[in-house]
Amino acid sequence: MRQKERDEDNEFAMDFQSKAREVFCMIDADESWTLDKEELIAGIGQKRVSRFLIACGNEHLQYLCVPARLGHMLFELDADHSGEISLEEWDMAIAIALDKKLEQRAARRRRDLQVAANARLEEAFDLNAETLDAVRDLKLAQEEGRVDADGNILTARSEEHTSELQSL
Repeated sequence: MRQKERDEDNEFAMDFQSKAREVFCMIDADESWTLDKEELIAGIGQKRVSRFLIACGNEHLQYLCVPARLGHMLFELDADHSGEISLEEWDMAIAIALDKKLEQRAARRRRDLQVAANARLEEAFDLNAETLDAVRDLKLAQEEGRVDADGNILTARSEEHTSELQSL
């Protein structure tokens, strides 16, 4: 990976983690640095919170937005089974989401590079085909005696023009 891509990924990661922390604080109504079920239900009602959770890349966090799955996802995220998601547990879930996002970015870069390489290859094949066509045309013209002293292929029209010039 080039330095520019590393810098962009680092900037993306810092921004992602910052937004994740903001969302945690938006949900943590009592400022206890833990999220209980009631805070999650209330927090998910906030558009910015639900948008982040849905787009974050961690299915456990995404499913917090599905009321029927909220209890199960709370259990999955609550590593110490305290009934709440601590900041540390939140950060672990965010780390998983960030890894997935960074892998998606890398896959997108690989795909873009492959598309560009394929386009260059196609262009080279087109150029080679044009060159082969030109060589084939030149050989045929040489066999037919339709090449002038400068190596230009004479067409029927240019032969007429040449004949007219010679007759003058």
